[in-house]
Amino acid sequence: MALNVLGNADSPLRGAVGAPTLSGVLSLLPDGATVIVPTSSHRRVVLRTWAAEQPTRDVPHIVTMAGFLGSLAKRMLPREAKIIDDVEASVLLDLAMTQVKEKFRPARLTIPTIVRWKQEQLTVDLVEHLYADAEERPPELRDIDRVVRVWRAYEGRKGETALDRGDVGFAVADHIAQMSPASEGGSILVLGTHGLTTIDRTILHLLVRSEWDIGIWFMPHMDDDNRSTEVVPWLVAHGWDTVDTPSADTKYGVVVRSWSSPREEVRRAIAAAKELIGKGMKMSEMAIVAPPSGSYDALLQDAALTSGLPLVITLNESLSVHRSATAVWAACQIVNGRWQRGDVERLVMSGQIRTTHDVGRLIEAAVQYRINGGDGPHDWLVRLDDARTRLAAAGDADDDKRLRAALAQLGTAQKAMLWLQQTLTPPGETWTARQFADWVAKDLIVGLGMDVHDELPLTLERYCTLADRHALNHARFREHVERWWTIVQGTSITSWSGSPAGVAVLRPGEVRLRSLSALFVLGVIDGEMPTDAGDPIDEALMEGQRVHMDRENFSDLFHGVRDGATVVLSRPVSIDGDPTLTSPFFREAQEWETTIDLNEPSSIEALDTPQHRLLLDRADDLAYSGEGAPLMTDHQVGIDINALTPAARTKLEEHVNQALNPSRLDVMISCPYAYYGRRILGLDEPMTGDELLTPLERGTLMHGVAQAFFDRVRGFSVTDITGIDDILSAMIDLTQKPLAHWLPILHDVFLAQRAKLPAGYLYDEAEQRAFEGTAERPGLLERWLTTEYAAQIDNASYPILFELDVQTDLIIEGGVVIPLRLRIDRVDAAIVDGDVKITVIDYKTTAKGTPTKPVIERGESTQMPLYLAAITAWFAERNLDVVAQDARYHTFGKSLRSVDDPTVKELVLQYDEILKNVEPVVMELSEGRFPVRPNSKACVYCGLNEICR
Repeated sequence: MALNVLGNADSPLRGAVGAPTLSGVLSLLPDGATVIVPTSSHRRVVLRTWAAEQPTRDVPHIVTMAGFLGSLAKRMLPREAKIIDDVEASVLLDLAMTQVKEKFRPARLTIPTIVRWKQEQLTVDLVEHLYADAEERPPELRDIDRVVRVWRAYEGRKGETALDRGDVGFAVADHIAQMSPASEGGSILVLGTHGLTTIDRTILHLLVRSEWDIGIWFMPHMDDDNRSTEVVPWLVAHGWDTVDTPSADTKYGVVVRSWSSPREEVRRAIAAAKELIGKGMKMSEMAIVAPPSGSYDALLQDAALTSGLPLVITLNESLSVHRSATAVWAACQIVNGRWQRGDVERLVMSGQIRTTHDVGRLIEAAVQYRINGGDGPHDWLVRLDDARTRLAAAGDADDDKRLRAALAQLGTAQKAMLWLQQTLTPPGETWTARQFADWVAKDLIVGLGMDVHDELPLTLERYCTLADRHALNHARFREHVERWWTIVQGTSITSWSGSPAGVAVLRPGEVRLRSLSALFVLGVIDGEMPTDAGDPIDEALMEGQRVHMDRENFSDLFHGVRDGATVVLSRPVSIDGDPTLTSPFFREAQEWETTIDLNEPSSIEALDTPQHRLLLDRADDLAYSGEGAPLMTDHQVGIDINALTPAARTKLEEHVNQALNPSRLDVMISCPYAYYGRRILGLDEPMTGDELLTPLERGTLMHGVAQAFFDRVRGFSVTDITGIDDILSAMIDLTQKPLAHWLPILHDVFLAQRAKLPAGYLYDEAEQRAFEGTAERPGLLERWLTTEYAAQIDNASYPILFELDVQTDLIIEGGVVIPLRLRIDRVDAAIVDGDVKITVIDYKTTAKGTPTKPVIERGESTQMPLYLAAITAWFAERNLDVVAQDARYHTFGKSLRSVDDPTVKELVLQYDEILKNVEPVVMELSEGRFPVRPNSKACVYCGLNEICR
């Protein structure tokens, strides 16, 4: 039994207010009445029900309470009153914080919070008076003085003629109180509410005194702890009449399930919905409820795009995260932050710039030459010019193709920088708001060739209007940016829209007033249902309100379904590896005197199908539990080559048919899908860093040092071997002279190679010291040379070839041909009993990064087996009979503190046996098949582990 109210005992609304269901309410609604609904989404619910139940009658006027008060304000308030929205009010709140010298916003103080306080008739003076005695305040109100100070400054900034949403209610109430009875009038039904704010119920009561006809139809509740129990006694005390409304006799079943993750929850809900559709249920008769935090939105969007089930869902986001807005913001921050590289990179990589200049080259040069910015555009130009000068001095551009390309890159980067400098140079320090808006709209957006979101120019106009209204015109560029960006952040845009018809995706508060046959409620965990505790000051001033609203939203889930419906409540066991807490509402639901049975067995097969047998990748799949279904643990829908466009198919075939190298093959062995993502889709980002040499730079340096040092010792370079005499003459024997003889030569070679790489970064001097050493400790160069010297004494094996390019075909078991193209870091040779024994050397930074022999023998690292096979084939092509079974990793080291590096790790491998393991992988690659099949540890370090399934 629900207790509803009427402003007048003889009201024509009595029949509607006394009806137990929405259809009954609408059938008895008098013509000409206005219906106030809880949210804008409920307007569609009422219209749909009206069309079904009352097709011949005129549609009533349907608004939200905010819309109703707004229409009253436009009719009743004087013209000089200016109503500002929450976004504009937020700018004033930020200015108020600056005015009272508050760097950080106290206690999550926001405009919606202030509005909510005002709607409960709390004023800044009242709050200050209530908690004036600091000693009697509870601990959660220790920041109340800061709140009051900022709030008062905000009211001063706003002035008396500007009204925020909280002020509008007070102004309307004051105007109604002064009206004569029957000066205006109307019939209003407040439908499906749980409670009313203080100002709302005051306004409704004042309208009744002015002879308006008003009725309130409250939502039923599972218990007596709800807001309507506070509102009804107040209204009755002020002369309102009560109406006993019988409860709808609805019987339904509740199913509770726990699944591994939010993604699995969504999959189950989608599969169950498709199963019910297959059994004849209409999509309009079911809904999915997502938590109000929005944490499931991306998963639902993905499901809508891939499962074949149309979802009625609109996702909104702040304009500030739209790519065109972030690009404009980055451009403004370039000016503010004196051309920091991060801001320049954000602008360039946004993809919003339209220009003939290759601005991408500018970022590549900044990364390569460690240009971090912060000292204006001129510093960029100086650093780029210095880099060109160093490169030009390092070699002969006429003979070095790479050097010419690097110099051309720097020239292109300089031209791009000059263009950006010209475009993004503001004309002065202090501007009016209009000058700022014109510069952003014309010089910045048009100058950079941007195609921005339609709402972005409108926010500039809103800022100019606000600046004129509140005397904010003259300010520095940075201040204008901050104020305008607050408006951009508060502007909501539609980021994605689902289907116009399908299964509705709702928030908990949107379920009420509906009549659903199936409801899937996701994320029923503590923190989502109920929500996390809010701000302590807000909790203290609005005691119990958040708790009431959470309970009401949960109760609504069971008042939005029809007789015989199924409600599925689900929770994830963990989120990102962290366990979740079960919602306390589960326990409370068991105590309700209803037909809820939390142990109700499910007739929906998808809710109990084993996880690995649930497939959603085709539109006609429901919940497949038959024999022979592919398992999700080892199955991934790969590339359908026949479905590719001719251009895409040609590109894929060119890729899979090109010669292999160990790095490509190892990624394919580690996980074929990771290979697909990295090597074909190009999803991996290059490793960069501003503080240290990158791994690529360090490898380039040490490879160059080793080759240049040994060539200098030998006195000439060797690029080919045609006979045994060539091998003997190419051998480099360091032991012919003392170790100390070679150290100065190695140091000179290092300095020459080091000059080719960037300098002046954060740890440049520290890395230089690690290479060269200190008076107390030898550096990595000396330790590496000592290791090489000792290895020659122990093995009598000497370097003959460096950076050897080998291109050959390798035929493995089954007649599979592997085209190889690889580069071997170093080849050593030894004469043992008249035979030539070949050892391949691979340089590594540290011993920790070298594969172990068991890993290699299992076929998980193919580098050394392929090197041995390739060098054997290379010598055979030259009719030289050599033995190649030995491989060694030589490490350089990267830290003076490490005792493990430099070092030598020796391996003796039967490579022909090992390479038998790669046949299946090579076949998959050649056929364009890339299943998800990670080895035991691949997913831990893979950057694609969030998208592979």
